[in-house]
Amino acid sequence: MTRDVLSYFVALLLAMLWGFLLAPRLLRQLGVPIPLKWRERKQLHLNPGQNVLWGVFGWGVSMIIYDRTSHYLLWILTRNLADKPTFWRFAGSILLWSLIGVVFGVFTALPNRKEDGN
Repeated sequence: MTRDVLSYFVALLLAMLWGFLLAPRLLRQLGVPIPLKWRERKQLHLNPGQNVLWGVFGWGVSMIIYDRTSHYLLWILTRNLADKPTFWRFAGSILLWSLIGVVFGVFTALPNRKEDGN
């Protein structure tokens, strides 16, 4: 039980580090105007392409990091073969969470379009 909690906690910390600190800085370098302060992010007015990038980099990659890190740590700590990292699991995780990140970006772009009157 404690090994499970430890692996989830470490994975959550890494995913939050990416999602809250590293992804916004990377996106700012790519030209997406993401504020670095969390309170200022509630008023984002991004175009649909920028919202998709924010969804993939902010949400999708965070979930990939969380998913793969937690499974890897569980495999290291418990030697459970069900959690053994393989190429296909990694590729499937990248595909799944990237697509979910695109959907996340599209759905977060919809309220911004309604506010702008488009």
